[in-house]
Amino acid sequence: VIPSDGTACSLILDENDRPHIAYHAFIGSEESGIAHRTDTAWQFERLNWRLGRPSGLSLTIIDGGFFQVSTTVWVPDNAGYPRLRYMAQDENGWHLFDNIADSGVQLGQTTLALDGDGRPFIGFPTHSGIALTTFDGANWTTAPVDTSNDAGSLSSLTIDSTGTQIVAYAHQGSSMCVASRNGGSWTSEACFPSSSSERRAGFSLGLDADNQP
Repeated sequence: VIPSDGTACSLILDENDRPHIAYHAFIGSEESGIAHRTDTAWQFERLNWRLGRPSGLSLTIIDGGFFQVSTTVWVPDNAGYPRLRYMAQDENGWHLFDNIADSGVQLGQTTLALDGDGRPFIGFPTHSGIALTTFDGANWTTAPVDTSNDAGSLSSLTIDSTGTQIVAYAHQGSSMCVASRNGGSWTSEACFPSSSSERRAGFSLGLDADNQP
């Protein structure tokens, strides 16, 4: 159902349990979009990242059926450099935020979650590990999660019913690490040992009814 070579996919279900998939695809030229499932067919909506080459899309949905997407993009200027970008939809259409966290951004998986007030939180890889940024309606605030230079190429973020942010992420010395934040500091919950033969491709994190990951 996804046009040729859909990659970097992210899935969300709406209130009617219809799937919506953000994807990056190579269709003659590169493009990014969302595939929306109706009752009878798939409909495709293109996303414009302003010449950026998206990598690591993450999709969520808010009340009213509007979507939000985060990604890292490679900006094809003379030097070429990665940036973190975020798009939010409302009744007036899509709005692109591209002045979020330029310094130190690495291409890789982003992970987007909303708190109880609808504020977006985005986890993303940096040159010095994994970081988390959030938007208060006026400004973006970014802080590190783990400053190990091999952390964060893969990640998955969720926010529990108390507002605690919990993220599972890649770490070279472990299969996966899990950390949580409630307030200003991060607490390492667990790191699982890895073997030399492991090839990790992606994480997906969820919580049970007791807010346990």
